[in-house]
Amino acid sequence: MKPLLVLLSLLSSTFAYAEDCVKYSERVTIQGKLSRMTFPEQPNYESIKNGDRPASYFFITTPSNLCLLAGQNELEPAEQKIKTMQLIFAGEAKKAYQTLRAQLNKTVICTGSFMHASTGHHHSAVLFIDSECKVLK
Repeated sequence: MKPLLVLLSLLSSTFAYAEDCVKYSERVTIQGKLSRMTFPEQPNYESIKNGDRPASYFFITTPSNLCLLAGQNELEPAEQKIKTMQLIFAGEAKKAYQTLRAQLNKTVICTGSFMHASTGHHHSAVLFIDSECKVLK
């Protein structure tokens, strides 16, 4: 059996493994490497060198692929082979970035749920939203 990758909510006694698909609405805990990436954003979302504003975001990359079941509507399509997800933090994002900055390139555990990308500020097909992360000890 593959190593434990996704744990369902602590209220549940069920575990999800890499070969299991989860739902967009499920609150899960995932483990992976924390990274930061910078992208060109306003006004053209094309090139920092040519004047677009840089925007940096944190991501989590899991050791194995995840998959998502199709959700309630066309904004929640089924997704296979998800490894890297942009983190959207619960509460004050600036505080989360400050707290986690020292943990870049380390393994973290994050709890949250899923959302499919829908704007130019989303830089992975699936985002991990309402994220709360801590360092794996």
